Amino acid sequence: MTSTDRDLLQELLHAYGPGDQEDQVRAVCRRELTPLADEVDVDAAGNVVALLRGEDRDAAPVRVMAHMDELSMIVKRVEDDGSLRLSQLGTMYPANFGLGPLTVLGDTEELTAVLVLGSEHTTPETAQVWQTKPDGGDQAMQWSHVRAFTGRTPDELAAAGVHPGTRVCVHRSRRTLVEFGDFIGSYFLDDRAALVSLIGAARLLRESGRRPAGDVLLVCTTG
Repeated sequence: MTSTDRDLLQELLHAYGPGDQEDQVRAVCRRELTPLADEVDVDAAGNVVALLRGEDRDAAPVRVMAHMDELSMIVKRVEDDGSLRLSQLGTMYPANFGLGPLTVLGDTEELTAVLVLGSEHTTPETAQVWQTKPDGGDQAMQWSHVRAFTGRTPDELAAAGVHPGTRVCVHRSRRTLVEFGDFIGSYFLDDRAALVSLIGAARLLRESGRRPAGDVLLVCTTG
């Protein structure tokens, strides 16, 4: 991986892109593709579509797609103490992300919260923790077991534009590339690395000075 690709990958990892709210990721993709393609547009569904014209107008077009959205959470309910009850946006369990910092994408403010389960030093009286223990049932942690601690009152959350339906993402501090040997690791590489590959393909074509046989459509999709 070149330093350019690594820096772009890290920028994309730090950009929040929950389903139906991929604006930050879309802006990076559009910026990168604009100088590399003949045309770049965003369609009605929010997909970034970059066109590289081919030499042969009769050749079949090639479409290459990578998605911008990421697994995230959505606010189900704001509790009286200012904590948030969450549900998944995509198929996953709290264990996919672990207990730790989150970013709440309020309409007017991005807030930091923490995904919490409760004290691990517990008794059967703390049911949401006890039932995840080997002697308490050994059940997988469910979204009903956890909450997001915000440190804000319901009125403060409302002023920040936090309400049922607000998207919640893994905090940027947990989205830094980890390098080990010939490998890299991070959350959301399934989509962000594919976006880097798509943009890299456009860059290689541009630098080669050659045209593909048919039109190539590079599409950064919303899903």
